[in-house]
Amino acid sequence: MFDMNRILANELLPLLSSLKLFADGARGSKSTPLDDGVRKHYLMVLDGLSFQCEKMELVKTVGAIEQFKQQITCSPPLNSSDVARAHLQAVLSSFSKEVNDRHFEFIPQAKALYRERDDLFGGDVSRNFKSAIPHIKSAGNCLAADLHTAGVFHLMCVAELGLRALARKLGVRTIKKSTPLELGTWEDVIKALELKVNGNFPRTKKGQQESDFYKGVFIEYRAFKDFWRNKVMHTRIDYDEHSAMSAFEHVRSFMQRLSERVSEVN
Repeated sequence: MFDMNRILANELLPLLSSLKLFADGARGSKSTPLDDGVRKHYLMVLDGLSFQCEKMELVKTVGAIEQFKQQITCSPPLNSSDVARAHLQAVLSSFSKEVNDRHFEFIPQAKALYRERDDLFGGDVSRNFKSAIPHIKSAGNCLAADLHTAGVFHLMCVAELGLRALARKLGVRTIKKSTPLELGTWEDVIKALELKVNGNFPRTKKGQQESDFYKGVFIEYRAFKDFWRNKVMHTRIDYDEHSAMSAFEHVRSFMQRLSERVSEVN
């Protein structure tokens, strides 16, 4: 995602300010020669501005910058402050017009904490469920941009990756004898896991703890399936900010707990 706030604040504004100072300094003065140091400074600032304008697809401004650079570097080079001022004003005018046609979205600081982050669920989840990292990052970007339903979709993808990793840990490779795990529905996978766990742990304190952990996981997966997953996958509902944030908090807490015992890597 293109970090417009950072570019405008840290890179673009200083370059524009430098050009504005050049233009203001030349305004009303007599035409005077440009020494080599001034020309080099022009080129440095123009190169930086052209790079940023290309990112923003300000095609006309890039063209105006290139025309100015050609005048500075041609033989014989531009050697007049009033001509330089005219080129500077053309660049600034073109920039102003093109930026006015662009649309930028503002993200409040509280929501900006979710954007472009692949560690929103913590280090253990990132280490144990590497395939979930892109969906975690996408979920955060959706929440930051108020794309609530899309955020819930990515969160359910994260939960599903955890479900299938859990199935592999418990030795479930196929569903209904012949259906590959990857093609099984959530309901089918959960049922297969329940059959695997029931009566499969020794009647000891540790065995009971293991059994209780997995049974609790299955209950949560059924809740995810019925409350969020089925609705978002079958386009039955559009989620608002409250529902999307609730899904985020629930899935994050769940995946953090799951990562204590389950991993994709083993």
